[in-house]
Amino acid sequence: MEKETLKPASEKLELRRDVTLWGSYMWGYADVGADIYAALGLVMGAAHGGASLAFFVAGLIYIMIGLSYTEMASTYPVAGGGHYYALRGLGDFWGYAAGVALLLDYTIDIALFATASAGYMNFFMPFVLGVPPDYFAMDIWIFKKVNPIWAAEAMILIVFLIWLNIRGVRESSFFNEVVGAIDIS
Repeated sequence: MEKETLKPASEKLELRRDVTLWGSYMWGYADVGADIYAALGLVMGAAHGGASLAFFVAGLIYIMIGLSYTEMASTYPVAGGGHYYALRGLGDFWGYAAGVALLLDYTIDIALFATASAGYMNFFMPFVLGVPPDYFAMDIWIFKKVNPIWAAEAMILIVFLIWLNIRGVRESSFFNEVVGAIDIS
């Protein structure tokens, strides 16, 4: 067994910087933008006249979470995020619970946003195919008006996003930067 060498206490740990300033901005833009595209109608339907207040409170919470993550990243300069911070602050069980919750959250997010994106792409489909939007819809058991083309597009997007995340944060950030720049222009 090899003997471990201890690094001097004066040596500063630092995360590798793979995301540019523009990439960081586009992550926030994509996160807020995707939520607005996918959830705006849901929030307005639930909050009624208080939608502005709901978005204001959500924005404040979003800022506080960002500042908390910034503080924690400077305290623990290692990759890991929320589950690592919960592990360090609350112990093994809560670190594990936070990790499982994040995995579930990311799984739901990918499925939700892939489905919403496929819906936006299908807005243009009638013009391309010359058929009404619900032309391919079918009833499958308790699910009414399921569009298999929409489902296939969502699955293709999910597979693409999985592949992109496996490739790495640099490639994922670059894709996000390009799509965000197209959206802004």
